[in-house]
Amino acid sequence: SFVDGDTIAGLDIGRKGDPTVIAIKRGNRIEHIEQKYDLLTLDAMKSWLYGVIAKYPQLKRIYIDETGLGQYIPPELSKTFPKIESIGLNFGSKSTKDGYHLIRSEIFFDLKNSIQHGLHISPFLDKDLLREVRRELCSIEYKISDKSEMYVLSKDKTKEILGRSPDCADALAL
Repeated sequence: SFVDGDTIAGLDIGRKGDPTVIAIKRGNRIEHIEQKYDLLTLDAMKSWLYGVIAKYPQLKRIYIDETGLGQYIPPELSKTFPKIESIGLNFGSKSTKDGYHLIRSEIFFDLKNSIQHGLHISPFLDKDLLREVRRELCSIEYKISDKSEMYVLSKDKTKEILGRSPDCADALAL
């Protein structure tokens, strides 16, 4: 059942034709997933985010994949939305927890654990988008290395399976 809690968001910045995706979670429920293509300027992105974030005045934190273009976003969001903590994560960085290969592996294993322990999906989310999210999540392969570190296969491997980047899954994991 639904357990209320902090409202947080994950933001995956689109590049090379991929969408920018935001996923918003309140407590143990995914409340909102939205993707937007062709956000070619920082101002366009901030304007879109302002419209999304305005619907969630209780939003406390936003986690941003700061790999590539995303590196410029956390300080800009902090200026635009000073009451929301903007936290940049580099998917390719070494994990902060023992037993994980990279940050990307750590957050995907955290998402997997959340799903196993009752993560709920709002019944109001777009059904076609949810179908794509499920497809993305099912394409991610989990492994244990010979050093006993848990990791997910590279994003490139997931792209081979899907035929595109798993942007919604990345936003959810964030």
